[in-house]
Amino acid sequence: MNTHEQPWFVAKTVYYNKKLDVYEERLVLHRATSFDEAWKKNDEEIDAYCKAQNEIDSPVELVKTIEIYHLFDAKLQSGTELFSSMRRVQGSRSTYIKNAYEKGMNYKIA
Repeated sequence: MNTHEQPWFVAKTVYYNKKLDVYEERLVLHRATSFDEAWKKNDEEIDAYCKAQNEIDSPVELVKTIEIYHLFDAKLQSGTELFSSMRRVQGSRSTYIKNAYEKGMNYKIA
């Protein structure tokens, strides 16, 4: 794989917002020449995001970087896949959706 021709990576991270008592999942785009560089840039972005949130009195802490996903398109455009995750699970489709996405309430900022 030549990442110089496909220079985009997406990092999926999970944070805990202490003030709102909610978890936040973020997908952040990074331009990098390798996975190592993408991880380094993501670490820098994590620090900047946590600092910015603390400055606006909405403190967050990193729970975990879930993964970094390499985009296989050199040019970002409408329809570019930004993230994909595959899981093999037992049970029906509706059970999967309920367990993965509907058990927690989405927090909406007005």
